[in-house]
Amino acid sequence: MSDTRAIFAGGFLIAFPMLILEGFFYRGVLTVLPDMLAGYESLATVTVAGESVEPSGYVFVGLLIVGMAGQYVGGRLSDAMAPEKAAIGAFLTLATVSVLFVPAASSGLLALLAVSALLGFVLFGEQPLLQAVVADYSTSDVRGLSYGYMFVGVFGVGSFGAAFSGAMLAYTTQRVLFLLLAVVPFTAALISAALWRSNRTE
Repeated sequence: MSDTRAIFAGGFLIAFPMLILEGFFYRGVLTVLPDMLAGYESLATVTVAGESVEPSGYVFVGLLIVGMAGQYVGGRLSDAMAPEKAAIGAFLTLATVSVLFVPAASSGLLALLAVSALLGFVLFGEQPLLQAVVADYSTSDVRGLSYGYMFVGVFGVGSFGAAFSGAMLAYTTQRVLFLLLAVVPFTAALISAALWRSNRTE
């Protein structure tokens, strides 16, 4: 218990809600995205050599592959600048992509591919930034436990994002869902900005 108190006595207490929000958005988007992509006319099932092929599956895999490049860039950014500062830009970009995703995806194949690639790049690119934030706001003697709490926030509490998205799609539209989800990274950007400002004034 003393280690836990030590972790949450400092800036990690402010960072923890940001981690939860990242996980909420991550699970909220990726849980529903495969079915959403399959519903767009530009990714309708096609028949190739007598076999049905679903292009939406390839687009989703492509999004994940682009995410690997995002993780590399995120790691480089965390070494080049304060990770909280880089995270502000990443979260604001995610909020913008969330607002634009459904209109762009509905307007044609090229726009759908572009917005999906940007989503994957930034969504996975922010993860190294958040890990760097956790490292900066925890001491070496409790760093392992700090990462444990990080994953509790991101993949534990944050997993409620999947239930939220499912419920929203049951009662509203894709556009409404993504507009609501845009609030999540925007709020996380405000928290990251608060961390950055507090770190600069110390």
